[in-house]
Amino acid sequence: MFLSVAIFFVAVLAVALLLALLWAVGLYNGLMAARGRVRSAFTQMEAQIKQRYSLIPSLVETARTHMRHERETLDAVISAGTVAVGAFQDMVASPSGQDAIQNWLRAEQALGSAMGRLASVSEVYPELKADGTIVQLSEKLTLNDSALSLARESYNSAVTAYHSARQTFPVVLCVGFLGFQEAPLCELKGPAQKETSNADL
Repeated sequence: MFLSVAIFFVAVLAVALLLALLWAVGLYNGLMAARGRVRSAFTQMEAQIKQRYSLIPSLVETARTHMRHERETLDAVISAGTVAVGAFQDMVASPSGQDAIQNWLRAEQALGSAMGRLASVSEVYPELKADGTIVQLSEKLTLNDSALSLARESYNSAVTAYHSARQTFPVVLCVGFLGFQEAPLCELKGPAQKETSNADL
């Protein structure tokens, strides 16, 4: 009789341990999936940013043929674009770094301002608005701005879901130990950022 009770308790303990192990594996796999969605969303955002940075120099060079007297404005766009590309490369090298994302967002804000000044100055050049290449590049940039905005929203949603998964109990007790570090949101900290349309030439 004593032996059968001992076997029963060992069996119950084994089942409890097995259930606990399955539960822990489920939590781990859920965190892995959430982190994978963050990385996937970051990759989508990265693709849109690369496309944007390939369009801007073409737009500036085409505008340069019509705006010879606006060298300072055009050079400011190229300079801001160069800084933004560098900040973007830093962000890609350190996608989990909040400072890298903040630096890129500030560089993007400066690039948006420079593109806004270019759009304002272009109003004086009607032949610029009639140029088919400028029109096509402007349309591509407008579409890219929309796609980039959606990609950033998707990334931020994935990060928020990942943070929620990290903060549930008892996961919160072991996320650091398991290597599930916090992922930064892609939003500028500080004064509210007004997004500037960069393609209104």
